[in-house]
Amino acid sequence: MGLSREQKAQMIKRVKYWYHTIDLGDGLVTPGWEKIKKLNENMIAFLPTSFKGISVLDVGCWDGLFSFETERRGASRVMAIDNLAGGDGFSQKTLDSIKGEGFKPLETARAILGSNIEYGFGNVYDLSPEVHGKFDCTIFFGVLYHLWHPMLALERIKKVTTKCLFIETHVNEEIDQSVPLIRFYPRGEKYEASTWVGPNMLALYEMLKVVGFKEVMLFRFRDHHERAIGMAFVEEKYAQEFAFRHDGRFIPFEPAKKTGRPNSATTENEPVKSPNDRGVAALLKRLLVKLKAG
Repeated sequence: MGLSREQKAQMIKRVKYWYHTIDLGDGLVTPGWEKIKKLNENMIAFLPTSFKGISVLDVGCWDGLFSFETERRGASRVMAIDNLAGGDGFSQKTLDSIKGEGFKPLETARAILGSNIEYGFGNVYDLSPEVHGKFDCTIFFGVLYHLWHPMLALERIKKVTTKCLFIETHVNEEIDQSVPLIRFYPRGEKYEASTWVGPNMLALYEMLKVVGFKEVMLFRFRDHHERAIGMAFVEEKYAQEFAFRHDGRFIPFEPAKKTGRPNSATTENEPVKSPNDRGVAALLKRLLVKLKAG
């Protein structure tokens, strides 16, 4: 016998803090954090309308909004993982005032929905095909900027993804946008204390290319300052399988120059030159002239 509407409502109320706004049917919706509600709606709109036959890994799942949504859209398997820390350098205990119940929100939503998603504790840095298996798609929404080691995280994700990564993150639009740069926030200047890094769009693009994704498509949000969303494909052919039709709420990012991988223009006998090499050489030349004149 299924749960009554009243039983479901009581289960929702027993959860101390809901981060995601999740439609659980019967006119019941989890309260969620109002500040991110619209952003999450746009992120859901970005995802393909069908995940039929596709396996999905949701990294940093929190209450499981995107896990449940991909399952609803036909995913053949969904695994959701989270380290329950709220970002590197923080713990569940530190954040107890806003989220100290582990997977209770996700477990509650899963029970009400009758969902079959798999879930459990997991750290992005520990992802491996041997332990977790491989997935057609990985969702990595709202996590990158909370990490001390963003490149390591992307490398690990690439190892368990066979087709496409969906990524959403904070990006910094105040630093130089013409070169790939990452701003470090040592004292919680952005969002909350667990925000550590803010790559610009070009840096995010190049980071994804460097770890091995063959095709990268990034977009700015029209209505959300300093946020980016996109897809990174293991092979270029998968870009057609997950074709994206944006409806005006996303602004395509087009890098002016695809710089290629580090050292791609060098050979074994050609040392990598620093941008300052020319200035240093000129200074040494002037010093040599003075020494000869003296």
